[in-house]
Amino acid sequence: ANAQARGAKPYAPPKTPWGDPDLQGIWPSTEMIGVPLQRAANFGTRNVLTEEEFAEREKQALRTAEADSEQFAKPGATVGINPPSHWIDRGKPNRQASLVVDPPDGRIPPLTEEAQQRAARIAERRKLTGAADSYEDRSLYERCITRGVLGLLPVIYNNGTQIVQSPGNVVFMYEMIHEARTIPLDKQPHAGPGIRNYMGDSRGRWEGNTLVIETTNFLPEKTTIGGAPVSDQFRLIERLTRV
Repeated sequence: ANAQARGAKPYAPPKTPWGDPDLQGIWPSTEMIGVPLQRAANFGTRNVLTEEEFAEREKQALRTAEADSEQFAKPGATVGINPPSHWIDRGKPNRQASLVVDPPDGRIPPLTEEAQQRAARIAERRKLTGAADSYEDRSLYERCITRGVLGLLPVIYNNGTQIVQSPGNVVFMYEMIHEARTIPLDKQPHAGPGIRNYMGDSRGRWEGNTLVIETTNFLPEKTTIGGAPVSDQFRLIERLTRV
């Protein structure tokens, strides 16, 4: 509104040579690593940190930097792969309280009872078989098979995402595990229910300057979204707009 009041034109994303909105480029999410996916419940609908809360986040970043620079484990420390934490990416202190902005409270709606039971079954199966009696007891992410369809969300490292477009296709290339996700724009129906894969079957369309992606055909109980295993009926809708 302020830009329009000053006489500035509203932002319009660039176009590809064939006329689609141009989303191409490298879009890392590293700087958002320190922002939680969900908002703390006591924040309510506020998604901006106060000066005091931001100062605490800056202090935490300093403590993390000090720990990253340690060359030797302290006496009595639990055995691990650090120090130093040379392989973990860090973001910058950020005033955003959560990545989720809708619902307004920044909270992910609770799982259905069926989904809770599905997650409990998987947890119980792991408990019975042992934490790592077999490679199949580890997650697809731990085994570097797939990061999953939502590779845009920041994790501990490898947060680069490259978007490449051609007439009729959009391709997401994820740095993590070097996966490529092809999204056709040809309005063809999804694959039949017998064809499933880790990233599902995606179809895209343009609504103005927004790329709308609908993905189905996930692998039930193997594909997870935010750690929750999905059912064979799961449908994911993404809306991406360059601003």
